[in-house]
Amino acid sequence: MPVLTVDLQEGFADDHVTVLVDDRAVFDRRGVRTRYEIGFAARAEIELDRGAHKVCILLPDKGEVAETTVDTQSVSHVGVERAEGQVIMRPSAEPFRYM
Repeated sequence: MPVLTVDLQEGFADDHVTVLVDDRAVFDRRGVRTRYEIGFAARAEIELDRGAHKVCILLPDKGEVAETTVDTQSVSHVGVERAEGQVIMRPSAEPFRYM
């Protein structure tokens, strides 16, 4: 079974973050904070069936949301950043690198 890795990266500052996959909460944490020296805040690893899945990132305290659809046959990682009041998602076939 493929594993989808969702990395919360830049721009998080003591935030409440919820990750939904196919409308099911797979990660729900308060106090998410970016470690700026490496550009990483938190990670969720989710086992999924092969195929297309909807991934949604919610910051309920800030009213921010982003959503994308990924196919686990070609995407294994999703990077998530916050910038200027927006949540930005970057699907990738390769893992993200951190210092």
